[in-house]
Amino acid sequence: MELTGLYGSFSSPNFPQPYPDNQYVVWNITVPEGHRVKLYFTHFSMEPSDQCEYDYIQVLAEGNETLRFCGEGDKDHESSPRNTVVLSAGKAMSVVFRSDYSNEGRFTGFQAFYTSEDINECLSLLDGESVCDHLCHNYIGGYYCTCRQGFLLHDNKRSCTVPCRSEVLTELSGVLTSPGYPDSYPPMTHCDHTIRLPGGFRIILDFPEPFDIEGHPDVPCPYDTLKVSHMREG
Repeated sequence: MELTGLYGSFSSPNFPQPYPDNQYVVWNITVPEGHRVKLYFTHFSMEPSDQCEYDYIQVLAEGNETLRFCGEGDKDHESSPRNTVVLSAGKAMSVVFRSDYSNEGRFTGFQAFYTSEDINECLSLLDGESVCDHLCHNYIGGYYCTCRQGFLLHDNKRSCTVPCRSEVLTELSGVLTSPGYPDSYPPMTHCDHTIRLPGGFRIILDFPEPFDIEGHPDVPCPYDTLKVSHMREG
């Protein structure tokens, strides 16, 4: 059964009467993008068994571990959900109801409610890093990033970089630094500089310590690079 509303409820077959034998029912809950599913049970009465191998409710929440419940909530069985609130990490959740060939205890099943809950993406991580370089703004159903003064938002809508104009340096001596030096350089930055001196001079580049550009122990410069090229002019 497909459930797509912002909130709703569902229950075991024949509820509040005892559920029939040999049942297998699946409810697939989907809420809008940028939301997650919040599920809780207001009534729970299912045949108890070791590891819930006979009758059970199984909850498959996107991004979280699979849960299985059985027993009676009002008797505080350890395997029953009791006051558990189940949350999905994403916008989808599936709930499976299964009964075996006999309901000898005349257990009455369950009643469950779900609601859509906004996800605060600003608290999330993307590849181990904050979703926004500088400032994150959450709203119902999504988020957006902005940058501090002096920075520009990259086309990827999350990285903050600085304008880096191409320069032609013609003085006999000078200093060239990465953007923001001595602070960390911003991501997604491309600078292209040219040093051009009069005939009869040669260029000596000296890199004093610290020289600190992201590297890799096994692969030469796979991430950030400083490339020096010698160009001959006719």
